[in-house]
Parts: sequence; C-alpha cells; structure tokens
Amino acid sequence: AKVPGKAAAEFRGLASTDNNGGFCQVRNQYFTKANPVPSKVLDFSGWDGIELRVKGDGRRYKLNLKNTSEPEFVFQQSFDTSKSGEDEIIRLPFSKFLPMKRGKLAFDNGSDIYSDKLDVSSIVGVAFVYSKFDVGGLNNPTFEPGAFRLEINSMRLYRLTPPRFILLSSAAVTRPSWSEERKVLYPKSYNIPIVSLNPGNILNEKYEGEEHLRQLCKSDNNCAVPYTVIRATGLNDTEVQPNRFLNLMQGDTASGRIHRQDIANLISKCLNMKECSFKTFEVESKPNSFMQPDEEIQQRFSELLYDQ
Repeated sequence: AKVPGKAAAEFRGLASTDNNGGFCQVRNQYFTKANPVPSKVLDFSGWDGIELRVKGDGRRYKLNLKNTSEPEFVFQQSFDTSKSGEDEIIRLPFSKFLPMKRGKLAFDNGSDIYSDKLDVSSIVGVAFVYSKFDVGGLNNPTFEPGAFRLEINSMRLYRLTPPRFILLSSAAVTRPSWSEERKVLYPKSYNIPIVSLNPGNILNEKYEGEEHLRQLCKSDNNCAVPYTVIRATGLNDTEVQPNRFLNLMQGDTASGRIHRQDIANLISKCLNMKECSFKTFEVESKPNSFMQPDEEIQQRFSELLYDQ
C-alpha cells in the first residue's frame, strides 16, 4: 500500500498461524502460471546488491529474488529492523542471497554445495516476506502472530567502492551501556579497566563520534562517502609482536591486544578493499600466527555485516 502523504510504500497485514499459515508476502513478478515466459527481465549486472531505506517494527523480514518462473524456487536473504521509529539503511549483497525450494535450502544432490547461484542478469520477480521461518527453515525469532508493518521509503541498487573515510575508534565503546544480561554473558569483555574506569567518559565520546559519522552517511541520500569504522583493541608495542594474524570481529566483545604497526597496515589495506565499506568491526591480533594474506582478509571483510 502507498503511505499517505509520502513517496513510500508499506508492507502490512495480520499474520496468523491458523491452517498451517504463518507468512505473508507482497510481490511483483513478470510472469504468470498461465504464461511462464517472463514479459520483462531486470538486469542487475555490475551492481553489488540492493539497498533498502525502511522504517520497521523490530521484526525480521525477507527479500526474495527470482530468476526463474518455477513457482517454488527463490533466492532469499533476511534482514532485521528496529523499533526506533527512524529510517534505517539496509544493504543486502547479492552474494548473500541463498537458493530456497519449498522453504528449504536447495543443495546439489546429497551434497553441502548450494544448487544454484543467483544470476543477477535475469531477475524476473521481487518480493517482501514476513514469515515464522527464517532463511534456511529455522524459526524466525521475531515472529509473532498479529499486526506487522514495514515502511519502504526507497529501494535501489548499490555499487561498493573502497572507503574514503576510515575512523579509528576502539573496542569497548558500547560496553558502558550494556544491559545486565549482556554483562553476565561476556564478563571477560566487560570486567576490564578501561570499561570500569572510562576516564573522561572517553568510551561514550568515541561511540558518539562513530554514530555521527554513520548518521552523516545516512542523511546523504546518495551515500557519497563510503566509510569504515575500525575498533582497535589494546594498542601495545612492547608485549605484542607486529605482523600478527588479524582477528576481525563484530559485536564489541573483543578484549585482546594489537601492535600499532598492524593497525596501520590494516588501515592501508582497507583503502583498497570495497568489501569493508559501510562496516564497523573490532580487531585484535593472534600472537602465535602470522598475518594472513590479503585475499583472506578481503574474504573476511565480505563476511562482516553492514551497519544499519
């Protein structure tokens, strides 16, 4: 439905689990059961994924892409929304869409290799889904019967470029505001001097700096300045050797150490790797392993989640 007074659409309804239900869908596809030959084909070649600007309700949704008229086969990727009431940008890379058939991951005969890879040059259908099942058939932890609403303010393709702005922050910036439950889950991450002392409110100030950078990009409708936020763990040039394995993490639970030379090296690598754009991550070194090749670091960057 169209949102009154706005150039936006909304996906809303009442989800019910009665009669083996538990999902709702809105879709646009260029074929019908009576005429399976698509009347139109969308070519997304040369792009890295789909960018959504949405206002959610704290629930997890899925986006379906189809490049065949087979009714039970789609490529899916899920995404989470917040209850903040604010617009949020969600980027869904094409490489993360998984083949699904009748609600289950599609594998080659008896193997653990996916049966198909999304062909972005021949998209014939797009759909938003709210379901009690997540991608892969697992339960959707946010699903509840009843009313749901997803406001979709824009939907477009994006092409990544290496970051033009790299902010060197530090691990632990979110820990002063952790819930009691999270403190219990990660005691080794929370019970460290920098968190208990937080001199000059430094961790909160650094987090505000991160948020300011992310908001600057968010407010720019063209996302003209790709950025990366690196949260370094304890900088130590005496007890830690340089050229160590870089452990890249998300979730702000890292509590290790790293040599300043390795941080400088990582920053220089980021400047040439588009896979780290629009991402925030922590980094610590593994003292008994040498730094991995650039190809492995690039692959790890591609596995990290985008900021929302």
